[in-house]
Amino acid sequence: MDYNCFFNRVEYNFGKVTARLLLLMIFIVLFSICLTYSAQFPESVEKHYKNKQSIYWEIQQISISPIFDEPETSLVKFYFQKPKKMFITMPDKQVYVDGDTVWTYLINHKQIQKSFSEHFFNPFDFVDCDQTYYRVIADTDGVMTLVSVDESMEPDSLELGYNNNGKITRIEYQDINDNKMIFKFLEESFSVTIPDDNFLNDIPDGVEVIDLND
Repeated sequence: MDYNCFFNRVEYNFGKVTARLLLLMIFIVLFSICLTYSAQFPESVEKHYKNKQSIYWEIQQISISPIFDEPETSLVKFYFQKPKKMFITMPDKQVYVDGDTVWTYLINHKQIQKSFSEHFFNPFDFVDCDQTYYRVIADTDGVMTLVSVDESMEPDSLELGYNNNGKITRIEYQDINDNKMIFKFLEESFSVTIPDDNFLNDIPDGVEVIDLND
């Protein structure tokens, strides 16, 4: 599986993918990486996330650019459900993932794009501990510093904050364009699952469905 196709800023299945969306997938790595690095991860973090069947996060993402005076802020809702389903909602798009099949709802364009990719990130490669991509190099006062094992991976390092209960509270890193990316975890639940009334189950009126595999 070529993960460079995933971690770099590229034109991807569901349109122009930014580093912010890429990091949403890395959250899954961080959610499960405690199984791979249990000797290095704090015990509280490992216990908090181990063996969960689903997870829901409401995240405030903040981008601080050296070019613009004001930071860009938006709200992201992220659902992950075993065995291999993800649902992500953002202000301008929604993404539904089931294994290697990706449906992207481009709200402003009134379009749902269906695509398939053998290179799409599978979080269970990490959950099953088949491969390792980040390692912990420091853990001080509730902040872990992680670096990528593969030098071609982006981001090459990041900071992960957690509270006394082991709950992830923030992720911070600098992208290849020198933007400071901050993700604040506002809500977390292990009981909330992907909504039944998502765009795939209830296609909005006037929305065109396009199969990019044809």
